[in-house]
Amino acid sequence: MSDATETERDGTVDEAAEDRCVRTLRDQGLRPTRPRIAVYRVLAEADDHPTAGEVERRVRDQLPDVSTATVYNCLDALQSAGLVGVMNEVHRAARYDAVTGQHHHLVCRSCGQVTDLHDPDLDLLAPTDDRGFEISDHSVHFYGLCPGCASQQETA
Repeated sequence: MSDATETERDGTVDEAAEDRCVRTLRDQGLRPTRPRIAVYRVLAEADDHPTAGEVERRVRDQLPDVSTATVYNCLDALQSAGLVGVMNEVHRAARYDAVTGQHHHLVCRSCGQVTDLHDPDLDLLAPTDDRGFEISDHSVHFYGLCPGCASQQETA
């Protein structure tokens, strides 16, 4: 099955991905409400790992009366159901991602842009000393400047 949680995004959400969202919510004992589906759709279509505030603004294009609390509750429910991941950077707002399969990130230190990086070699990484941790997953984040910020820096 091809959906936003297993493959790279193409800017659209197909019916199969939305159906998977509905099934997963129901399997977790959660109702697939319009706001939850709208939040999922926004995240599945996004390639910029939006913050909760950015998700809220985009959801309001579909549901103008949705409250801030509802968007945060939807994000929490979708994360609990395993439909979205959250990326917390130190001293930055949490960013959400509907791609929950193994992948990594490129993070711009200047503008905060986050870009998915799919690299099978990184998927195989394992620490030489796990210090007793029972590791279940990993994600590598590379920090630097995105092309836009790098070109601005060159011209400055």
